[in-house]
Amino acid sequence: MSQLLKFECMKNWSIVVAMLIVIAIFSYFDPDDYFHFIFSLFMLIVFTQHTDEEHRFFISLPVKKGSIVLSHYLFIVLASSGFLLFQLFLYWLVSANNHTLFLLLFTVPFSFSIMIGLIAIALPFYYFFKSQWTAFFAQLVTVVALSILFTGWLSSPFTYLTDKVMDIIVIEPISISIISCLLVLFLSYKISCWIFYKRDYA
Repeated sequence: MSQLLKFECMKNWSIVVAMLIVIAIFSYFDPDDYFHFIFSLFMLIVFTQHTDEEHRFFISLPVKKGSIVLSHYLFIVLASSGFLLFQLFLYWLVSANNHTLFLLLFTVPFSFSIMIGLIAIALPFYYFFKSQWTAFFAQLVTVVALSILFTGWLSSPFTYLTDKVMDIIVIEPISISIISCLLVLFLSYKISCWIFYKRDYA
C-alpha cells in the first residue's frame, strides 16, 4: 500500500508543483477567489489518472485491487488538502490580521468538506470512462446538474425538509459536515472499486 502511494507521489509530483504555481499566480491577483483552487483540483484529478497500461501493471502486482484504488484516493485527498492549505495560507499573507485568521480557522472544515464532496463525485467517472476528458465532461455535467437540482430544491414546496436538515446541522455544523462528506467519499471509493473489479483492462 505504501509503495503504491509512493508511486503516485513520484509519478505526479510535477503536476502538484504546477498546480501550486497556478494557485500562487491567481491568488496574487485575486486572493478572495476560490475558483483557481477548484480549477487546480479538477486538473489534478484529470492529469493524475492512470492509463490502461498502468492499471494492467498494478493488477499484475501481488496487491489487492482495492488497495490500488485506495492509494489513488489517498493521493488525491492529500494533494488537494495541500492545495487548500496553501490557498488559505496565501490568503492569510495578503490580509493578515486576527480577524482574518479566525475566519480562516472557521472556513477550513467547510472548505475541506466541499473539496471531499467534489473528489467523491469526480473519481468514479475516471474509473468508468476510458477517456479522461470524457470523464471530466461527465463530472462537470454532474456537478452543474446537482447544483441546479439543489437550487431548485431550495425554492420548492419541500423546503421544510431542508429546514429540518439544517436544524440538525446547526447543532454541530463542522463535525456533521466533515463526517457526512467522509461517508460520501467512502461510498465513492466503494463504487470506484466495484467499477475497477468489473472493468476489463486486458
